Amino acid sequence: MLHRNNLLGIAAMCIAMLGFVSNDPLVKLASEALPLGEVIFLRGAVSTLVVAALIAASGQWPRWPDISDRAVFWRTVGDVGATVVYLTALTQLPLANATLCCRRFRL
Repeated sequence: MLHRNNLLGIAAMCIAMLGFVSNDPLVKLASEALPLGEVIFLRGAVSTLVVAALIAASGQWPRWPDISDRAVFWRTVGDVGATVVYLTALTQLPLANATLCCRRFRL
């Protein structure tokens, strides 16, 4: 069982890293044709669908009311702010520069 959990963890990390790596070029590509607000909305909609599917697959829907905590609200506000700032910078910078900056400062 432990070996199986390790393999599932490794697979989940690989999929997550693929998502992170593919996000920046896709946002950069989309921002050439769409305004930033629409890019942020589409990114959020896709993320919401993925998270909802993961919640449903794991059987955690009954815990949905747990997110009404004040700390979750403030974390969401911070996440939205960080997303807007990061994606604004990403649309203004060449992709290679934005990626290099994130690696240099370990963001």
